Amino acid sequence: MTDQELKDLVAGLAVAQAKTDEAMKKTDEAMKKTDEAMKKTDEAMKKTDEAMKRTDAQMARTDKKFANMLEMMTGISTSQGLVSEEFFYNCLADTLTVAGIKYDTIDKNIKQKVNGKWLEVDLLLENGSNIALIEVKYRARTDNIEQLKNTIATYREAFPQHKDYTIYAGIASFNLDDFVVNQAHENGFFVLKRMGELLEIDSKGMRTF
Repeated sequence: MTDQELKDLVAGLAVAQAKTDEAMKKTDEAMKKTDEAMKKTDEAMKKTDEAMKRTDAQMARTDKKFANMLEMMTGISTSQGLVSEEFFYNCLADTLTVAGIKYDTIDKNIKQKVNGKWLEVDLLLENGSNIALIEVKYRARTDNIEQLKNTIATYREAFPQHKDYTIYAGIASFNLDDFVVNQAHENGFFVLKRMGELLEIDSKGMRTF
């Protein structure tokens, strides 16, 4: 190898090293920027995690408030139902008479299982040949009419000792709108309403089952 070739080789190596050093420098700068970006990402994720923890805590508090509110509303609804039931039970127990029919006994909260399902009767009056099934609600709705119809349909199966009894049925409530009252009449049910501390009996359209 001549001196010139050796000089050219050394010069080429120097240029290559310079380019390598420049590339390494750029790589180091890129890695530095990447590290900074990752650091910022980590900080952002940390802030996000903290925000999510605060959100989770807020949601937990909201869920607890909702559960407490639901429990309170359920308690109010249950209390209203018990008050309604007690009122109509006491009124009927005094007279044992509904729509001119005299009964011998009155019972409440009657339950009997039939075909794997529970049949519930809020108030039941009986006189040896007739029974009156009464659905009691604080505020009656149309679905209570359907519920009473289902009760009538399965009652004799649940209580075979009453299979030959004549059945009368009615809705008792503190609050009834005209539509519910009309539905009751159309289905042959009597309606019991609270008028102050007195009981009003509406037997329009009442029929036997």
